[in-house]
Amino acid sequence: MAYERANAERARWLCEANLPADEKSTVLYLSHKSQSAGSGALAKVSAAYQMTGGSFSPMERQFSGDLMKSKKREEVALRQKPKMVNLSVIKKLFEGPSNNPKSERDVLVIALSFFALLRAGEAAELKWEDVERNGGLLKITIKKAKNDQQGLGRNTFVACPEGEDLDCLLNRWKVRCSTGKYSSEYLFPNLQNGTQLKPNAISTITRKRLGEAGVTATHHALRRGSANEREFRGLSIEEIKARGR
Repeated sequence: MAYERANAERARWLCEANLPADEKSTVLYLSHKSQSAGSGALAKVSAAYQMTGGSFSPMERQFSGDLMKSKKREEVALRQKPKMVNLSVIKKLFEGPSNNPKSERDVLVIALSFFALLRAGEAAELKWEDVERNGGLLKITIKKAKNDQQGLGRNTFVACPEGEDLDCLLNRWKVRCSTGKYSSEYLFPNLQNGTQLKPNAISTITRKRLGEAGVTATHHALRRGSANEREFRGLSIEEIKARGR
C-alpha cells in the first residue's frame, strides 16, 4: 500500500507537470520531493518506481543516491544532540522544588544519581536503610550493581554538608516520607501507593526533569557527567570506575 501511494503521488505530479513517466522525470520528481520530504520518503519513491519495473541509468542512479545522502546529512545535522549534564544543571534543578512532593522526589532522584553515579536500576532499588549520614557525608550502599558478578555491592560516599542544597532537600524528603501518605521503605517510591518505582520510571523522571531544565539527556548522562566532573577535579579513571562500577 505504501508503494502504491508513492507511485500514485509520483504519477499525479508528473501529470500536473506534463512530464512522461520515465526515469529522467522520476529523478526530477525526487529533486522536487526533497524540498519537503525526508530521506526515508525519497528512498520509498525510488523503491516504488523500481517495483513497477522502472530502472535508473548509472548516472541517474548516482544522482538519486547523492540526493538521498545529502538529505540524510541534513537530517543528522539538524538532529538535536544530547547536552552534557554537569554540576550547574544539578544546581539549577535544586531551585525547582517548592513544597511539591513529586518535584522533591524527582530532583532528589537526579541529584543522588549524579553524585553517587547511580544507574536507573540502582536508584530504583535504593531503600532508606541504604542511605547513612556520617557528618558531612552520605554513605550510599548499592547492594547489587549491573556488572557486579560476585554480588558484593559497593559503597559510594557523597559530600552532603549541613545546610547545602542536597542536605536540605534530603531532610525535607525524609520528613515528608515519615508521614503515612508517603511512607515507604524505598527512597524513591511511587507516590500513589508507596511501592518501588521501576527503572524505566526512574529514566522517564530523569528525561522529563532534565528536559524542563533545557537539557536533552538520558539517565546515563548523569553518570557520564558526574564522571567528567570527577576527572576534572583530578580523580583518576580507575578511581572513578571504582566509585561507579
